[in-house]
Amino acid sequence: MTYAIKEDDHVTRHCSSLYMYDDKSPRPSAFQLRQGKDDFLSVNWIEYFGMSNFHDNMLMVQKEVVKHRTIRNGKYAIFNVGNVKKTIKEAVGISLEINRHDDYPSHAGIHGYSAADNLMVAHKLADMVGEEDMHDLLVRSA
Repeated sequence: MTYAIKEDDHVTRHCSSLYMYDDKSPRPSAFQLRQGKDDFLSVNWIEYFGMSNFHDNMLMVQKEVVKHRTIRNGKYAIFNVGNVKKTIKEAVGISLEINRHDDYPSHAGIHGYSAADNLMVAHKLADMVGEEDMHDLLVRSA
């Protein structure tokens, strides 16, 4: 089951160093659906834990992510939900949904585009990420 995330809220996606340029900005490949495996882009809802500040929310998200994935390097890209929906609608003509999933705390997905639109959406998401939107790892896998 999924639940819509408010447009004022934020989601984050871990970008492995394999999917980053030398200047630490993300390559579009960091935001591509895996062919034949994904029907949404996996992200995490930052405000899910309801902590009093951004840093504490990110810490909680990262603690949850490492329970489900091996994270040893890279950075986290931060997106405002409303900006993602607006930018993709204007640039690509697709109405996205960004929803929380109930498989584990804070897990969410960017839904509403197909494999045919994958590259366009991935490029636009990468273009949206500025230096101020890339955040360091606070938690790494053991």
